[in-house]
Amino acid sequence: MNRDGRHWNHIIVGGGSAGCVAAAELSADPRRNVLLLEAGRDTPPGDEPPETLDPYYARAMRLENFWPDLRARWTAEMTDMPGRAATFYEQARILGGGSSVNSMVAVRAVPDDFAEWAELGLKGWSWDDILPFYMEIERDIDFGDRPEHGNSGPIPIRRHECEAWPGFCKAVGNAAGRCGLRYIDDLNADFGDGYSRVPMNSTPQRRVSAAAAFLDRDVRARPNLEIRTSTAVTRVIVEEGCATGVETERHGAAETIRAASIVLAAGAIWSPTILQRSGIGPASHLAGVGVPVAVDLPEVGANLQEHATVSVAAFLRRDACQSPELRSHANMAFRARARLPEAEGADIYAAVMAKSSWHEMGRRLGNVLVSLHRPHSRGRVSLVSGDPSVGPDVDFRILEHPHDRTRLADGVRLAFELLSDPEARATYLGRPFLAAYSPFVQSLNRYTRWNAVRSAAATALVDFSGPLRSHLIDGLLASGTDAADVLADQERLEHWMFENATGFFHPAGTCAMGTVVDAAGSVRGVDRLHVIDASIMPRIIRANTNITTMAAALKLARGIRCKVDNT
Repeated sequence: MNRDGRHWNHIIVGGGSAGCVAAAELSADPRRNVLLLEAGRDTPPGDEPPETLDPYYARAMRLENFWPDLRARWTAEMTDMPGRAATFYEQARILGGGSSVNSMVAVRAVPDDFAEWAELGLKGWSWDDILPFYMEIERDIDFGDRPEHGNSGPIPIRRHECEAWPGFCKAVGNAAGRCGLRYIDDLNADFGDGYSRVPMNSTPQRRVSAAAAFLDRDVRARPNLEIRTSTAVTRVIVEEGCATGVETERHGAAETIRAASIVLAAGAIWSPTILQRSGIGPASHLAGVGVPVAVDLPEVGANLQEHATVSVAAFLRRDACQSPELRSHANMAFRARARLPEAEGADIYAAVMAKSSWHEMGRRLGNVLVSLHRPHSRGRVSLVSGDPSVGPDVDFRILEHPHDRTRLADGVRLAFELLSDPEARATYLGRPFLAAYSPFVQSLNRYTRWNAVRSAAATALVDFSGPLRSHLIDGLLASGTDAADVLADQERLEHWMFENATGFFHPAGTCAMGTVVDAAGSVRGVDRLHVIDASIMPRIIRANTNITTMAAALKLARGIRCKVDNT
């Protein structure tokens, strides 16, 4: 019996996209008592701060919504390419997780992603198996009357009309058409190459996170569901091969909570970390950091994947910028196959935006975020210490595989071709540049009055003078690189990408189905322990991960709920 006297059927660890879905699904059975534990804060219905409601991703500019001490290395040291030092990694710590801070892009995976999962022997993971769960969670405002879409789920899906696109996005879209990419009206049903409107999980007035959608007032009022925020889970208790509870820390106080089953939904960084702290992982590594081994599972924390991403940008003319009335910045995107023999279908995705941040400079920067959606490179999440207060070692190793570098380089060149189109050139001042997500840019993006002032001053200077514009852009935003020189030399371009690429903040794969968990999300070698977040993906999908994580979590949680429970 727990200290509070309650018997919990399920403890869900992590209140992100997957955890919110699981809490709603499992607590829908009134016979089950469900406890949802989230390390971050809550913003309950009716008590949301303004940035919670903003359709723009304003929350991502506030440090209090992230794990404060989490660091990650993007690239590893290679021949002639020095590895980069670990930097702050923006991993959400708030109810709703990534869905509470992200850009609300709701692009489905392509059917071939699930065909590959099925080929790995994962029964029940074909496109036809997952499509009903996409449809169940969505309320597609544009295409809800079509058989491949849902029209009554809690997640609204909408797209900006092409006529509402900012001038920059319209021009790049027209250039894409002249480059041979066709227009796709529904990116979630037509999976070929082309440019398209971007599906978003928001309304014009507000963000709809997983917390807002699945943990509304009615769900929160269920007597069999309790949500505890500001509660970090340090490890799962494993006794005689069975998960029996969790150890937590809240406001400096430790507590052990028992349950009949444990559901990890902490994401691709923290789920493998918690497993390893619990003695579930590669035995030699765990022994080396002083963690007693409960189950030797070598692949826990391995197979870490991300969508390597770089930015091609331009300083926009005022008439090509996004209208203030159009809050969400997700307008237009294109999906393409790299123009190389080693290319794979839909391996390049680019988001085209006329608004890069909240401040004046951000409102004048057009961006083509080029992302490799079919990476071969793999990283790892590992413990540094058995001490729960010490964060994990996160080593993405993006672009380690040579085909990742050549294909992303081709995507960068395609972006420059589009920006060199005469119609696109008319929307910006000066030259396009290779942007860097530098410490300066990260600092400038934080919501402060000082950042508003210095951004406005810098923008006025860039607007005023051509020579000064080039100097400021090269020094502050482009790290002093000349795009024409870099693009002319494949080796230089690969070096630039290695120094500046980040991920799209789509970590996946570290508790993969087939190696760490089975097709039902059950951890191998441990009874009554499940993982249901993006870490279960054996290979990262060719899309933003959020909406697929929700659909997969619903599928897995329903499987857990349907099991005969005699406890």
